[in-house]
Amino acid sequence: MTINIFNFFKKNYPFDKERKLTMFKNFFFFTKGEKTGLIILTLLIFIAFAVNASFNQILPGNTLTESEYGNEIEQFKQEMDQKDAEKHSEKGNTFAMQKEDKRQKFQKRSTNLPRNFISIEINSADTADLKQLEGIGSVYSKRIVKFRNYLGGFHSLEQLKEVYGIDEPLFLSIRKNLTLDTAKIRRFNINCDSFTFKFRHPYLSKNEVKAILKARKSKEKIRKEELPLLLSLSEEKWNKLSPYIVE
Repeated sequence: MTINIFNFFKKNYPFDKERKLTMFKNFFFFTKGEKTGLIILTLLIFIAFAVNASFNQILPGNTLTESEYGNEIEQFKQEMDQKDAEKHSEKGNTFAMQKEDKRQKFQKRSTNLPRNFISIEINSADTADLKQLEGIGSVYSKRIVKFRNYLGGFHSLEQLKEVYGIDEPLFLSIRKNLTLDTAKIRRFNINCDSFTFKFRHPYLSKNEVKAILKARKSKEKIRKEELPLLLSLSEEKWNKLSPYIVE
């Protein structure tokens, strides 16, 4: 089978000596341009190797082994951890100093304002006065003043318990430091004062105000003692409202 194939190629594709030489030259020899390209490529490769060798000699320390590289990373982590610890320590010291400063200021204020011995007139006190009371801060002092102005003043210390947030224990703790001047109460006249400016009182509902205004149209004068019957007021509500009405 092999011999037949060889004879087939020999018969149909004859190779003479000159043709073989031509094929050999075409395969192993280069043109002038190709030779020039090979020379340039060889020079470039040589230059690249030379430059790489020179850099290795100039910078011999840049090449690290795996263990040396690991040591460098570990050292960097330790330095960063140390910096973080120092930063947190500084913040902690600053916070401690601020806390101590506030404590000293509070002690100084407590010394200057002996809360157990102060006396405050509730109908003329402002928020700064009220904050001297034990348990009364900015929020409660503002609520007390707002409710007092809404009422027209307190006629009884018990009315403080109507201020939102002031329960029985807190009231009892500050009561000994409070005095009351009922002469400072703002009163209104049911026969001549206008609804807009005088009758907006927390102890009078809108319907009760309308009943007073309606009675004023039909009567020459409304007597104070007529109001409980006119408005169907309970004894408890009348006792709270009557101090604010002009006789």
